[in-house]
Amino acid sequence: MKVEENNNVIPEFLIQLTTGLSGHIKSASRLWLGLAIISIVTISFTINTQELREQKINKEISLPFSLGKIHRNEFYPFSASLLSILIIAFGAAQAQSIRSRKMLNKALREMKTTIKLPGGCDIRDSIDVISVNSINRTVPLAQLLLGKYQFYPEKNHQNCILKIISVLYQIVLKFVSYLVVYCLPGYALFVAFYYGKLFDKTTTLWGLPIIILWFVATVGAVILIQLLLLEILYAVRSVGKIYNIIK
Repeated sequence: MKVEENNNVIPEFLIQLTTGLSGHIKSASRLWLGLAIISIVTISFTINTQELREQKINKEISLPFSLGKIHRNEFYPFSASLLSILIIAFGAAQAQSIRSRKMLNKALREMKTTIKLPGGCDIRDSIDVISVNSINRTVPLAQLLLGKYQFYPEKNHQNCILKIISVLYQIVLKFVSYLVVYCLPGYALFVAFYYGKLFDKTTTLWGLPIIILWFVATVGAVILIQLLLLEILYAVRSVGKIYNIIK
């Protein structure tokens, strides 16, 4: 890909890629927000039902956020179904955002040495500014610790101590983000099946074979594991490049 040396603006092609990436990130974020709410409701509902079981009381439970009342035998199949569907939808959107980010990075690798932006701004930093952050992108918090070395070309001369502190901080942030983004819905799905005794049922409340729900939930669980592994591998490479550990 050839770009004129005196080009001082971001190419339209990169702007379109960034816009597309931002759109996918927004879709994934909205789906995850719904997934997170259902996950929290499921876990909160389980805590309430545990308290009632200890008191040997069998009645309807009030859902969090003033969502009404429901019996646990009716809630868990509904929750498991909704969680499974949202996980698959979120997984598809998140996968597309990851693919879009990789394509954008591929284009940046070809262009970064040929584009000269005003003020000495690097094309990678500029694209980073105009793109939307994903829900689990925590690297800006760690980059702030680098002070004046957080942008190119100063980033190539990072202080060793600051770099180590920033990398360690980024590892902690990433670990927390993975727990929230992927482990929370995964745990909520397990809770719905376990406390709803869905492993022992043969049909759902709607008369459908329970194996259908098992299949959809299994697909959702596999997607969460797949995305988690992909995110870890991508994060390792990204952090390595950001801090000049990997060339």
